Amino acid sequence: MYQFYNCLLFALFVTVVFDAVTAQIQDRQCPYGYFQLDSQCFKAEMSDHRTWYQAKRLCEDDDGILASPTDVFKLKEELKTRYGDATFWVGGTDEDEEGDWLWATGDRIDSKYWMAMQPNNCCGGENCALLGTAWTPPLNDNHCLNKRKFICQVRALPPTRYVSLV
Repeated sequence: MYQFYNCLLFALFVTVVFDAVTAQIQDRQCPYGYFQLDSQCFKAEMSDHRTWYQAKRLCEDDDGILASPTDVFKLKEELKTRYGDATFWVGGTDEDEEGDWLWATGDRIDSKYWMAMQPNNCCGGENCALLGTAWTPPLNDNHCLNKRKFICQVRALPPTRYVSLV
């Protein structure tokens, strides 16, 4: 009978412990220095002004791309909250074919994101997309050799599994 109670107590203890241990999966996370917006990770280079080409290369060196957000309006608002009024290179270009604006991901840039009368290729050679936090809509085409702040984007890290005691 003593062993029966010991087994019963052990079973009760194990049940309580297993009920108190919860396995949780965190959402994907961004690498250090990046912030998450929806399922994308972004980093603003505020002190480093580069041409669009230099910015693209620096983002690629960080295993990323110039920002190609799924929602430009959300990115604009997040940047405005964090950094105030500023302009940034993002990953849009029409260099392959004039007027055919694509993100670095290969996706087309929706016309709703462009300022009125933009993109206009003013004075010839405005082939790179610039995001302004004070502009609505926030995109404008600009000369790629101008030096600007820029936004890099990387993939979110895989979910982290951890165990916590409640």
